[in-house]
Amino acid sequence: MSFVRSGENIMKSHRFLFISLFVVSFTLLMSACGKRVDNASSSKKEQTEDEQISQMLNDAMYRLSYGDKSGLYNLEFRYQRYETNFDKYLGIGMINWANADGWDSIRVDSINYFRPESAFVYTRVYFGDRKPPDDKYEERLVIYKDNGRWIKPTVSKYGEQKRYEEIFHQADSAANAESEG
Repeated sequence: MSFVRSGENIMKSHRFLFISLFVVSFTLLMSACGKRVDNASSSKKEQTEDEQISQMLNDAMYRLSYGDKSGLYNLEFRYQRYETNFDKYLGIGMINWANADGWDSIRVDSINYFRPESAFVYTRVYFGDRKPPDDKYEERLVIYKDNGRWIKPTVSKYGEQKRYEEIFHQADSAANAESEG
């Protein structure tokens, strides 16, 4: 009888030791990961607005060159993504036919900022499968800063986004007034 009890005590102590080691290991691991992330983010330099815009455009074109149209969807205004799911978005004519065949790179020549959240971007799109002078296409794009990031909407419109934001602002104001009164 005492042997069984001592065996139970040993099992309980092993279980306690195992759980304690697990908790300590997990805590150490999480604190070490947090330190690595903090060090990595502090050593990475902040991108300028121009670099963010160039990267946004190149990322979208790169994804489109592989047939991934979700990059275009992610660059639409919020109201468009709220009102239209991705499958419906793919059915829109200009999205359905969008492609980046032969695309090689996109270079931002200049950016003219207007209003706090808008810019004209003068670009050159280079095609690897064409010979000069048809190897590039110059275009002026209008881009917007929406929710802290630069976007280049294909289907959605700036005015519609402003109406969407106004509706949400009115709803927030009404909810605040109701909670206060």
